[in-house]
Amino acid sequence: MKIRIPNLFLALAILTVTSPLLAADDAKAEKENWQVLFDGKTLDGWEKVGKEDSYWKVEEGAIVGTGNPSMLVCTQGPFKNFRYRVEAKINDGGNSGVYFRTTRKPGFTDGYEAQV
Repeated sequence: MKIRIPNLFLALAILTVTSPLLAADDAKAEKENWQVLFDGKTLDGWEKVGKEDSYWKVEEGAIVGTGNPSMLVCTQGPFKNFRYRVEAKINDGGNSGVYFRTTRKPGFTDGYEAQV
């Protein structure tokens, strides 16, 4: 297949000019449709699952967990056809993950996990 160089440059130029405009429209639409699961102030809509000697709190706008391993479960669902954005930070040697599309079962959840 023969590609003409001037046509390739024209296509790239058009994409370069229009991509930011399309991205801006997408970002605006996404921002308007996001459902916030964590308000940065409280754990409203969240439930601790697991050991009693584990603790979850809000500190400087972030969810912080201490003590023995447990889970914090969002109770605002169910959701479908979604985009899920998480900002996570973990200490050295920590073990954490974010579950999504899960089914609650006694003792643990069943579904996908993104390791942190």
